Amino acid sequence: MFTCIECGEQCKDLYSTFPNTGILKIEHCTKCKQVVDKYIEFDITLVFLDLILLRLAAIRHILCNRDTGNEHWKLAFLCLFCDGYMKWISKNAPSATIDDRNSTNSEDVVFHAATQLQLYVMTTVSGLELSLFIFIVLFLCYVIQKLLVILMPKLPSVLLFSTSKQIVFNAKKICQALLFANCGKLLLLPAIVWGQSSKHLYYIIAHVICSSTVSLSIVTNFSYAVTATISVCSFVSILYLQPWTNSMFESNVLF
Repeated sequence: MFTCIECGEQCKDLYSTFPNTGILKIEHCTKCKQVVDKYIEFDITLVFLDLILLRLAAIRHILCNRDTGNEHWKLAFLCLFCDGYMKWISKNAPSATIDDRNSTNSEDVVFHAATQLQLYVMTTVSGLELSLFIFIVLFLCYVIQKLLVILMPKLPSVLLFSTSKQIVFNAKKICQALLFANCGKLLLLPAIVWGQSSKHLYYIIAHVICSSTVSLSIVTNFSYAVTATISVCSFVSILYLQPWTNSMFESNVLF
């Protein structure tokens, strides 16, 4: 089964083929009468841009209607490397901002970073933090799913569910959704080129939390209120654990 990217209704097919002609006809949703998935005709670059812009239709296309293969792993490694670089530059040059980019050759900084063991250690720390974030989200989704048996008769369904009252707990889908939601960290690339600023990083954090909220709602059918609570609690937990993860690696690696 596929999903209409406009309304979230389940659909049997994305397109049909006329016999003996090879001509394709894009199917329309029986509920909203819109094209089930317009993105099947789009280049992946355009889909990815809409994904960065948090277009709900693009996120549904990626998570429900597209065979992504190992694309989410490639994206995750790229995001982790960007995050690791920002951790490294913050540790070694905490005062570097956009305003002082004229005093430092960014190409020299990037080349110097590639030769540093600490850069790869920070990338590993980012990977550990992402793994912990996914684990906490999975744990909270599982707990909330069990609590719904108690809360369902007492609270309005609109506070608990998005499109239907059938909660889906698929650990593989949730992990995939969170890896794609992490794509907001690619916005660190401009910070790498032009220098970092704290305001830029706050925007990226907000983007990742919003993307995680929407993606979780799509793959679990939880309402935005529930998934926003899960995303924020998980992120706050990671902030609380950051000093521990950093000290663990600093005590075992010689910089």
